[in-house]
Amino acid sequence: MWSALDEPPPDARFPVFLRIADDHAGARTGLLADRAALAAELERQAGLGAALEGWIACEYAAERRPEGCYVKHGAFIVDGVVAPRHLMFGSDWVVKASDLPVTPGAFHEAWLYMVMNPHADELARVFAPAGVEYGRVDYLVTREGRVRVWEINTNPHISSLSAAGDVSRRVIQDAWHRRYEAIMRALDRVVASPAATPTWLERLRWRSLRSRQPYFGVSFVERALWDAIVRTRAAARRR
Repeated sequence: MWSALDEPPPDARFPVFLRIADDHAGARTGLLADRAALAAELERQAGLGAALEGWIACEYAAERRPEGCYVKHGAFIVDGVVAPRHLMFGSDWVVKASDLPVTPGAFHEAWLYMVMNPHADELARVFAPAGVEYGRVDYLVTREGRVRVWEINTNPHISSLSAAGDVSRRVIQDAWHRRYEAIMRALDRVVASPAATPTWLERLRWRSLRSRQPYFGVSFVERALWDAIVRTRAAARRR
């Protein structure tokens, strides 16, 4: 990986693709087979108005399985705990979601990944030097069994409505939700203190703020009481 504004290093391995270093949009180009293709694509992007500042060239690191699919592993880390999140099976080398039918073999592999957490120790060693205590790592496992990391996402999706509505993977999704809840509850017990417990006034304020949203109601008495408190404090500040 190197800055798109720099010359490719002598040991650069092609094909590569272009992306922006600090966004989550993924690949901005297809695979570029060699240095000439990379130079031509950079010239094309510049002609389209791209500043190329912050763009990087990434070496292609994916493997198409004999059955014709690509597989992406994803695992969270939360305060040192590594938890498998998903095993995605895609038809394209850029795997953003599972877009292939769930076969019994794929389901079994995904379930074993969730249960066995086979790369926990190795992934912990990846997170440590990066200084990341919360995030998700996306990676592949080569035919030789080696872990090859693509990226660490420090603001990852925990879940999504599309994933929750996928009946074929619901058992795996439910397993993830239970595990994430357990991790959060354990973390809450570690950091809990009187100072971290909301006061009755803070709870009232939160309920009042929720009432501004269309699906969360609050009683008239609570809302009126909170509005009275706000007006009283505002009047006191003006004196």
